[in-house]
Parts: sequence; structure tokens; C-alpha cells
Amino acid sequence: VGDTDPVSDLGVLELELVLADVATVESQVDKRRKAARADKSLAGEVAALEAALAELQAGTPIYRSGLDADPATLPGLASFVADMLKEGTRGKTSAQLVAAFDALGARYSVSAGPETVEISVSVAVEELPAALALVAEIVTQPRFDEAELDKLKRRERSRLTLELQDPNFLARRAVRTEL
Repeated sequence: VGDTDPVSDLGVLELELVLADVATVESQVDKRRKAARADKSLAGEVAALEAALAELQAGTPIYRSGLDADPATLPGLASFVADMLKEGTRGKTSAQLVAAFDALGARYSVSAGPETVEISVSVAVEELPAALALVAEIVTQPRFDEAELDKLKRRERSRLTLELQDPNFLARRAVRTEL
């Protein structure tokens, strides 16, 4: 059996997802085009699907992620997952992961934005392959350890408790609710 190559494995996985998405979007484009013949208001939806299909056919993956993709019943899920990705992999604890990046002279961060969950790495070019292997390990083999999950839940509860006592936070929350 040959050596495993996490970067190559991630590329293969991404390609498989893109190919599955191409089939799904092609089917939707056909259905929406037919529906748009009777309902002209669907033209924008057809255009968006066609643009997505062009990106997929060019090999660009499209993921629905980030804070905007959080289910209504689980607000903050993307941030929670991003935080958990920092807690290690099946092969490395969080401390070992930090040490592995440090040994490369690299810095990394994981964050969630409105439309993304992002892993950023700053590293010297000659160390890039090793850093990408670590990123691939984070993405494909997250630990999601029960003890770390419990610690994160406690930290989040404490943070929320403090925020709910902050008049500025409450005011911003009230304004967002009204908008």
C-alpha cells in the first residue's frame, strides 16, 4: 500500500463533491428552465443556477457554509464547528497541532464568517506542503473530542452569560431583531 497524501486525498474528495454537485445542479437547471417558461420571475434563479453550474464545471467547489447557513434551531453552529476544529485531529491533540504549526514557523487560525468557515495559514513557501498537510488533517480528521466539546460549551455559556449582562450587546441585539 502506498503512502497517504492528505493534500491529494483532499483534492480527490473535493473533485468527487464537485462532480456530484454538477449532476444535481444540471438537473435543477433543466427543471427551473421549464418552470421559467411559465413564470418569468424565475429567470434570476435560472441565471444563478447557470452561473453555479459554470463554476462547478470549471472544477470550482461551491459550499453552503458559514453563519448564514446555520440552521434556525442551531444559531452559532458554524462558529462552534470552527472553534472545535482548533481542538485537534484524530492523530493530534490541540497542543500537538499548535506545536506542529510552530515547528514549521507557521501561524494558523480557524474562523466563521457569514458565508464561510475559513482556515488561514501564514507560512514560508518552503514549508507550505507540510502546512497544507496539517490543514488537510484538520479538515478530514477533526477530533471533536467529548471533553473538548464540554469545555467549549462551558466557555460559550460563560461568554453568553456575560454578553446578556452587557447593555451594549443587548441594544445591538434589539436593533438587529427590529431590522
